[in-house]
Amino acid sequence: VALMCFMNVVSGQELPVCIIGAGFAGLKAGSDLEKAQIPYIIVEGSSRIGGRVYPLKYEDGYLQYGATYINGNANPIYTIAESNGLVDNNATNEGDDYVPIYIQNEVIEGSDLRDFTDFSDALAEKFGEFSAKGRATETTIEAFNKEYQAFLKKNNRVSRKSRFDQLARMYITEQEDEWAAIMSNFALENYEKFDDGSEDHIEYSLNKQGFKKILDVISANVPQNKIKLNSVVSKVDYSSGNSVELTTATGPMDCSSVIVTCSLGYLKRHARSMFTPSLSLKKISAIQSLGFGNMQKLFLVYDRQWLHDPSYRTIGPSSSNIFGRGLSFDNVPWSKKTVQFWFSGPAVEAIGVMSDQTLMREITAHLKSTLKNVTVPNPKRLIRHMWYQDPLVLGSYSYHTPASVTLGDANAMLADPIMGSNGRPLVMFAGEATESIVYQTTIGAFL
Repeated sequence: VALMCFMNVVSGQELPVCIIGAGFAGLKAGSDLEKAQIPYIIVEGSSRIGGRVYPLKYEDGYLQYGATYINGNANPIYTIAESNGLVDNNATNEGDDYVPIYIQNEVIEGSDLRDFTDFSDALAEKFGEFSAKGRATETTIEAFNKEYQAFLKKNNRVSRKSRFDQLARMYITEQEDEWAAIMSNFALENYEKFDDGSEDHIEYSLNKQGFKKILDVISANVPQNKIKLNSVVSKVDYSSGNSVELTTATGPMDCSSVIVTCSLGYLKRHARSMFTPSLSLKKISAIQSLGFGNMQKLFLVYDRQWLHDPSYRTIGPSSSNIFGRGLSFDNVPWSKKTVQFWFSGPAVEAIGVMSDQTLMREITAHLKSTLKNVTVPNPKRLIRHMWYQDPLVLGSYSYHTPASVTLGDANAMLADPIMGSNGRPLVMFAGEATESIVYQTTIGAFL
């Protein structure tokens, strides 16, 4: 419908549609307008395209600072990956539900691990059912604590509480890794509403080209001369009612209309001052109530491979704001000398203020202490991009909070366009946070 409106109004006039942001949402919008022969320009604040898809050239492939996996196989991003030979089925299938947890004084494995894992693996489905039955605004930590206490009371598990408590800490951390959210603000509705459309809900791993090739495919139909880099947009003035003026770092720009694909994190910080007239209270409420969390990946590069299992989990002292709630890590599937670590919750900001050298020392000391392996080598190099510090992103991706659930469909409220005086969309919003079903993902951004 929007394209039809554009074709009826924009045809024959010179003002372009302006797309703010060259991530997957912006590039897909540009590709669609290119095919429809509608004038447009993409205005990107950084020096590159891709947004939260950020491949880094490394050895003979690419490390992924941002998006790494594809959620399910019933979506256009998987189709692109599969048709270009990017899906790594071996890496996808080598996961193990019963990964031991190494702590300072012991290794939690065997019957205790299996007992807890069988319990925790059933929770996502349970939480979705709870949401559907009227508990949608309840937080995951509230629901988990209830289920966990019931778990402990059965089969004399209270006698092993200290071990199960460690596993519970790890479970919460892994949920925060998965959803880039604080579980005390993460509504059960996420378990009901999020749906990648596939039967098995598998997260597919990619080969060494990975999202770099997917980015190339998506951007192939957008001419480079229609992408204006290093142009941060500070103002979107739509007060005329029939056109939009952008204030950018490289000067003003007149547009027939605008498609805003900024991250939710960017909108949270700037939406109140960015738009003239101000956005409606309904739109601002959607922006502020939706969650936008932190999850951080980093890579350590070694002289040799020293990890040999598919994945590892460790927990440090509870007093540690970096390792106290658990740490997951594994080899990069195609570069066994490179280990990727996953941080979430308060650990993200804790590592964000540390230098590379200090953080490498801290991680190495933690690994030696928990793995009981004094031969853990010293890394040569640390590679990371701190997303919560990136001024154009300011976090990871969106999720539902109790406040956003109370609003209704906050994603749809964010997506709702602002209409112009002539009855066509004037200010539109796109990106993963505007997708009501498969938010958080590159799929949601693309759709």
